Amino acid sequence: MDTAIDFLFSCLGGVAWYTGHGIAILQHCPPKATSQARYYAMAWVDKVLKVTGDVFRGICYTIGISAIHGEIKTVYRQAYEAARVGPVFYPDKQEHYWHELGVSRLLAELAQSPAGGAFIFDYLGPLLDKPSARNEEWLRTLTEILSGDSMTVIAERLYIHAKTLAFRKRKLAKMLQVNLDNPEERLNMAIALKLKQLREKL
Repeated sequence: MDTAIDFLFSCLGGVAWYTGHGIAILQHCPPKATSQARYYAMAWVDKVLKVTGDVFRGICYTIGISAIHGEIKTVYRQAYEAARVGPVFYPDKQEHYWHELGVSRLLAELAQSPAGGAFIFDYLGPLLDKPSARNEEWLRTLTEILSGDSMTVIAERLYIHAKTLAFRKRKLAKMLQVNLDNPEERLNMAIALKLKQLREKL
């Protein structure tokens, strides 16, 4: 591990050290870069990916990227949360940005709480009472319906006919006793699904 850290330091500069959660790399951000923080971070991450790809060839790892901030404690927490929460929703991505987590930043802690569990059950209870392949299919269909894409696109993704999808939507609305065309109820369902994912995978 020390050899890897020394190599990262020699190639990337900045400060690199081992933590209980992995390797932290701290890079100074020039003042002129703050107005273009996202582009600066992306260029920096491209460089990190190239170097780490050489150092950890054949090893599965995740990179969390913080926002540009003046406090080390803040950037460390952001990067750690990005690396922890990002893969829950984007398992195929290697790098995860703090600013892309969105509402998931707020939901990560709530997911493991009694209140989070109650919220999940309130909105998804009928699909969780008896775990089964059929209920997993209902959950996947619900997730797709809440994606915001058209019914035609969703039906194609699920490899079903549009009429079958319309039937499933009506069935889900009846099972869950919600109106899936109501924006507020759709939001509640989407939050419940996110909480469920976080609760299961964090």
